[in-house]
Amino acid sequence: VSGVDLATSGSLADRLASADHPSATWFNPAAFTAAAAGTWGNAPRTVTDARTPRIVNTDVAVQKNVGLGGGKQAQIRLEIFNLFNRPQLAGFTTAQVTQGNSNFGQMTSQGGFMRMTQVSFRLSW
Repeated sequence: VSGVDLATSGSLADRLASADHPSATWFNPAAFTAAAAGTWGNAPRTVTDARTPRIVNTDVAVQKNVGLGGGKQAQIRLEIFNLFNRPQLAGFTTAQVTQGNSNFGQMTSQGGFMRMTQVSFRLSW
């Protein structure tokens, strides 16, 4: 729709639909209108402002090797995945990009995983 801004305002948390924000939208549904029957719409194939947010994930691993003598060696390793515990959002489903659907424009699910930590110990001889 000409003259209607596609972007919505607010922080990432404000733009995610949840129990706290049931009507939050990732993009402005009022910026779209259905094309007349038998015609093509004029929206581009890819709308940059409607893309899902980028995935930012930081992983870290630290290890220490210790010689035990006699050809034996020990290793302790700590790995942390998604170090800063950033939410990774799942992509849009067909319902969320189908005009007229009540979830049109809403980002409602999280993909990926929360922070995970693992510790390992290895003994070689």
